[in-house]
Amino acid sequence: MSNVNKIVRHGLEDKVLELRDDGLSYKEIANLINKDNEDVDVSFMAIKRFLDSYKVQMEEKKIDEGIDTWDDLRADFRAKMDDLDDETQEIYLIMKKSLKKVVNEGNNYKTIKAAKDTLTALDQQKKNWIDLIHWGVNELKPRETAQTLNITKINNMFIELSDKLCPTCRSKIIDIVSNEN
Repeated sequence: MSNVNKIVRHGLEDKVLELRDDGLSYKEIANLINKDNEDVDVSFMAIKRFLDSYKVQMEEKKIDEGIDTWDDLRADFRAKMDDLDDETQEIYLIMKKSLKKVVNEGNNYKTIKAAKDTLTALDQQKKNWIDLIHWGVNELKPRETAQTLNITKINNMFIELSDKLCPTCRSKIIDIVSNEN
């Protein structure tokens, strides 16, 4: 990042992280920061950029420490998926039983209302599944970025080390590193 984020420039990193941990949105955090600090004017996008950058930095740190976060992500995703699947099955069974009961009563109004409620519940579950996929994609982004940065650091290290080699060997290493990108 060529420009220092406003959050970092004003030393507000811990405050922003604390507010985000408390569940506040980017806009809510920006409003509180601006209200509490007269000399600061940050947008919700500055908050978002800082938090995105922070996530990448944390992932880079884990990579440097040899910690594999992919297994944790898979386990989290699998657990959330299983919970959502159980919830979907439960809703399906409840709605099926309720709809069957209403249909047997023979009241068309109740049947139509129950069918509408069933469709509403199924539509909400569809949205929940989509949200789960979005969550997974958003959790992947910092990991992918951190891995890309790590690969770039390693490639740069090889190029720097190649300065100590003969021109032929240096050329070969630079070719290998260039072809990897």
